[in-house]
Amino acid sequence: MLGAKHSDLAQLRDAVAVFDPLDLAAKAAALQLVPENVDRLVRLYGAVGVAATITPSAGRPHISVTKWRRFLNEPPLSDSAFASGEDPFNNPFAEVLTFHGGSYTVFPGVDDAACFVFHHLAKAVFKPMAPLSKPAFAEEARAICAFVLILSDEVARRAGLDRQVETITDVRGPVYTPAPERMQSIIEFAGVPPEEVMSAVRRDLRDAVAPPGPVTVPASGQYNVLRDAVSFTQPEIRSLLARAGAPSKALDALVLRKGTIDLDALDVDDNPLFTKPILYDGEDRYVVAMPRALVLALCNGLVRLAQEHGVEEDIASRYQWSVYSNVEQSLNFMGADRLKFAEHKADKASIFEGLFSLDSDKMIHVLLATDNLHVYDSEKATSRWPGGQGLSDWLQARLKEAEADFLERPDAPNDLLHLVLIQGIAPGVTTALSGLNGLLCHLLMMSARP
Repeated sequence: MLGAKHSDLAQLRDAVAVFDPLDLAAKAAALQLVPENVDRLVRLYGAVGVAATITPSAGRPHISVTKWRRFLNEPPLSDSAFASGEDPFNNPFAEVLTFHGGSYTVFPGVDDAACFVFHHLAKAVFKPMAPLSKPAFAEEARAICAFVLILSDEVARRAGLDRQVETITDVRGPVYTPAPERMQSIIEFAGVPPEEVMSAVRRDLRDAVAPPGPVTVPASGQYNVLRDAVSFTQPEIRSLLARAGAPSKALDALVLRKGTIDLDALDVDDNPLFTKPILYDGEDRYVVAMPRALVLALCNGLVRLAQEHGVEEDIASRYQWSVYSNVEQSLNFMGADRLKFAEHKADKASIFEGLFSLDSDKMIHVLLATDNLHVYDSEKATSRWPGGQGLSDWLQARLKEAEADFLERPDAPNDLLHLVLIQGIAPGVTTALSGLNGLLCHLLMMSARP
């Protein structure tokens, strides 16, 4: 959890526990739509999560702008794991996704790959190589896609935002290099979960870098517009469902009631609102508490729906083919032609392998690993794919086998690049891979997202 403890979270909740939790959530959600706050999103996600843990009761007051600004920019939140976990924003402020009925504005942020994953999941569901065995699944999937995209687009319309808005980022803190002996100890972390490595690094860097920058709270007029943009009444939600042709049960996979998040379940990386980003007061008020998690939640909802209909293996296979076709097309643009293709299975993963020529004397060896959904947990935003040591061992062995095969042939290339692509079927997927070493050729490991 990147250093956050239950006692720290309890202190955060106590600081705002007397206020209306749905109003707190709306205020935090509104600030996610302010361009100056794109580097402060983790703190705002934490603030929303804390608000959602407050037990609801009638008559709670709304927090004043002055107290709210202080809560966001002073301890305990400003020196919490949420603030120290903030990184420069690497996405456009808004993107446009095309789906049945038109184009829709969405807000990336919780996961960099969310829009990429949705694109390929949509192809897997709606542009299948052969008809799906459960036609009802495709119709329900279409309805939930339409509703989430219409909802996101409505938030953008109300807020007066579109893809032309530019992010406003800042670079803070000095460049810091740990001492050689400490760097070596960090390197020796190879083989353990990535979050442990990050926790160690953050502990080292926390006292060496400048404190996190402030959250920008806009003037009251603009702030009210943004707060209203993420707030909906029950009739308004029903109207959006009708536009999407979606039944009311489509909300079940997207909505949490306020006060239902256990403080122990709140995590920097696995906030329950990442998969259910809409808060409901149980009566008439809804808040899109995580507008930047809507696409992530949609991808999760599609996989959850596939599991309910028993077509998850089919969707996983079609998704992998879509991603691989995208990879091959990208390599073709570079002038690389496929020479060989094979399929493999390894430790809860499906593997596509390709060998591509590059120039007349070089080759690219591609291994694409995707989740087969056998152990997918739709209740969690991260850590869905436990393909760890077993997958690492398989990749290590296959890379060495490939070198022995390709480099000892009569027409062996002068150079070979291993390109290992790890692409989970839903955003937020993490898999702990230990270091791949002992190879003769260059290795590049990354996601399949361009």
